Amino acid sequence: MSKEKPMHYHNKTSELSSLDFDKLTEELKSISDIDMTEFGFEELEASLDEVSEDNFNEDEAVPEVPYSKRGDISI
Repeated sequence: MSKEKPMHYHNKTSELSSLDFDKLTEELKSISDIDMTEFGFEELEASLDEVSEDNFNEDEAVPEVPYSKRGDISI
């Protein structure tokens, strides 16, 4: 690649690929009995016990006319 003639690369992986949901379901079922604490998920499993509903109202939170400008960063 030279400065005079830069090459442009396009990642078309998502456009050219597909997902076999039947195989995905089989895979997820086969790993459902794995002890995830072996991978450092002790805190995650403990925090799942503390999950509760909140009072977030999607209709109130989203403005009728969305706004953003070039350079805004969403978190």
